[in-house]
Formats: sequence, structure tokens, C-alpha cells
Amino acid sequence: MSKMIAVASTIGGQLRHERPGPLDLNKTMSAGYNYNVDTLSLFLTAISSILATCTPPYYFTFDSTFAQSQLASSVPVLIGAVDAKTSVTPPS
Repeated sequence: MSKMIAVASTIGGQLRHERPGPLDLNKTMSAGYNYNVDTLSLFLTAISSILATCTPPYYFTFDSTFAQSQLASSVPVLIGAVDAKTSVTPPS
């Protein structure tokens, strides 16, 4: 599975799990999906764990600054930001 497809499907699946109902790509993570920095950090931790189980495994790491910066993001923007920080090489 390509990295972008893995990231997009993982985020979509986890969002459906945590916020049942149809995905609205125009909603932001904070106002639309009601995440705050703490709950978005938990969401991103789940994304990191799921991506690590893919074949091949993908590695996504983030910090609180990244989580804070993504609160105003829509789902497509979040997907792009996570994809940019995800690699096939384990972090050193």
C-alpha cells in the first residue's frame, strides 16, 4: 500500500471510529470534529500506532506543536500534514 493511501485510509478509519457518521471534508478538527490539543494528540497517537502495523510499516512521529497546528485543519489538510511527517524509515 502506498504511503499516501495508508495515511488517508488510517485517518479516515480512525475518524469514523471516534466520530461516527459521515465524514465532512470541510470540517476542521477543532470546530467541526470537536477535538482539542489533548484529544487530537490521542487521535494522532492512534494514527501512529496503526501506520506502524501496515505492510510495509510507516513511521509517524509528532509533538504537541504539530497537534496544536492541526486543530484548524480540515481532514484533507491533516492527511497532507501527516503524510509529510510519515516515512518508511524508523526515526533515529
